Amino acid sequence: MKKRTLIIATLCVMLLAACGPKPGEVVEEYYKAVQAKDYNTALNYSNVTDDVRDVVIQLLDSSEVVVHNYKVIGSTIDPGDTTATVDLYLSTSSIQHPDSIADNIKVPCVKSRGKWVVKML
Repeated sequence: MKKRTLIIATLCVMLLAACGPKPGEVVEEYYKAVQAKDYNTALNYSNVTDDVRDVVIQLLDSSEVVVHNYKVIGSTIDPGDTTATVDLYLSTSSIQHPDSIADNIKVPCVKSRGKWVVKML
């Protein structure tokens, strides 16, 4: 009976870990927060550490970049399941570049404490 309970518990943990947000979903949530200028929430989806968080928020806020549109096109998880690349369509503008600039970019992601995050550092 104990062995069966242990097997079921192990399977449940494995299933919960597999159900975590995938790299594309993390990038989607990151850019959703950036678009809303909620940089504190955006950084929750990144590997920015607490000791530099305030500085990064100030840099993002002072950049005056406006995210107009974004869409995850696809993603690739590298062998080893610790790094990934998300292909993203991104349309932005800024004071320096008031006309909207659109491009497909590659967003690097890493696994940190078992969860996917946008690699910023």
